[in-house]
Amino acid sequence: MRYKLTVAIILGAAQLCGAQNALRDFESFRDSLFSGYHRYRQGILADYESFLRDTWHDYQIFKAPDSNNIPKPDRQPSMPENATMPDMQIPAPAPEQPPLPESQPERPDEPEALPNMPPLGGRMTSVDFFGTNINLPLIDIHPISNTSNNNVANYWRDLNDNASAQSAIDLLKNAIRKYDLNDWLAFKLAQAYAETLFPARQASDTRIAIIQYLLCNIGYDIRLALYDDGLTLLMPFTTTIYARSYLELDGKRFSIFFDSASAAKTITGTIQTYSLPYDKNTGYSFNPIFSQPPMLVEKPEDFRLSGAGITITGKADANLREILSDYPQLPVVDYTKSELQPELRNDIARQLKMQVAEMDEMTAVNTLLHFVQKAFNYQTDDKQFGFEKPLFPEESILYKRNDCEDRAIFFGMLIRNVLNLECLLVEYPGHIGTAVCLSDSSATGTYYMVDGKKYFVADPTFEGADAGMCMPDFRNINPKVYRFD
Repeated sequence: MRYKLTVAIILGAAQLCGAQNALRDFESFRDSLFSGYHRYRQGILADYESFLRDTWHDYQIFKAPDSNNIPKPDRQPSMPENATMPDMQIPAPAPEQPPLPESQPERPDEPEALPNMPPLGGRMTSVDFFGTNINLPLIDIHPISNTSNNNVANYWRDLNDNASAQSAIDLLKNAIRKYDLNDWLAFKLAQAYAETLFPARQASDTRIAIIQYLLCNIGYDIRLALYDDGLTLLMPFTTTIYARSYLELDGKRFSIFFDSASAAKTITGTIQTYSLPYDKNTGYSFNPIFSQPPMLVEKPEDFRLSGAGITITGKADANLREILSDYPQLPVVDYTKSELQPELRNDIARQLKMQVAEMDEMTAVNTLLHFVQKAFNYQTDDKQFGFEKPLFPEESILYKRNDCEDRAIFFGMLIRNVLNLECLLVEYPGHIGTAVCLSDSSATGTYYMVDGKKYFVADPTFEGADAGMCMPDFRNINPKVYRFD
């Protein structure tokens, strides 16, 4: 018995020493992670409780902007048999540039993520994040009792005084880094975490308060607001967010987000919120672009798409259906800037390069164009989802149904990755297509002259049409054009 006790003491001491060393390593990591962040936000977090305690003012809610007010056709348009298209130039303006985001503080360089390390004695909870289990501290705190500004300020103070909440800030930041989450998924992780801590439907105000506290402390300019006696989130983005009400505050557009238990996206009237000082950096806006794919559990799903005599096969990540189910609606050109499954896209390009290798350029362009026209079933977003939802190429593969902007995004990806040709996104009233810059000087058909180059109309929704063939309704339209990234 004495021997066993000695071993237990030695092992316990060794474990304690190891835990203390690991904790010191994690604290060193945390300190380096937040040193730059604390420098540029000095004064904001220290005084945030007082900002919340000040009088909240009414702000006008603005109507959610629409990406395109003209409805899309219910049926896929097709090229009439034996129809010919004139060789003509349609005037087009210079390519539009999406609005530049407001100047943001430079994000400090971050070290690589370390395994989640709770403080000694800290309890953890497992957050199911789209099938990936992420361990975060169990924050032992009471629900918020009411939504008066003083009570909201008191709740912020209580979270400041809560050791597990402080650990949660560090570990949430670490998880975002570890799993390569973009800003939108960082918000979704904070939301899933709050739902794990307070799952009751009536705890919506508590969840909102916790999400805002955590993300604000991580470095985002996310704010609280009061609408119809309930707390909401105000989130600025680096690009336009459609189909969601917003308010203008401190020169920024803040989109309004409710608790996940609410389906509300558009509201009217006024909303109350507090003011932050103009002379301080209040944090980052949310960038919804995926600069790298998230490192989350994948659910491989076989697919096969055929059309125009060519076929592609592979495995798409079915988990993206859920991950992107409530992804905010962005300008269509922004969907060309993200890459969710680069290996899949590379494999598709490899397969198609082999199948068009012996074709001349125009034949290859038309083959890819007819492939996209035939490979997917045509269905508007309203019929498929009940709301407007542009699809990433990976989503088009998974759903196998799409409409004009989804096909334009998909075809643009193929033109660039398979044939290495320049491509424009072409936006007409109620319709989106593409235009391709051909190296063949003898090419004929309808084109746009942009920066001294001919871009021939290529419409992946206009079934049967070749490159250079424009829908009759749009021949005299001066469209907006955007460059693919």
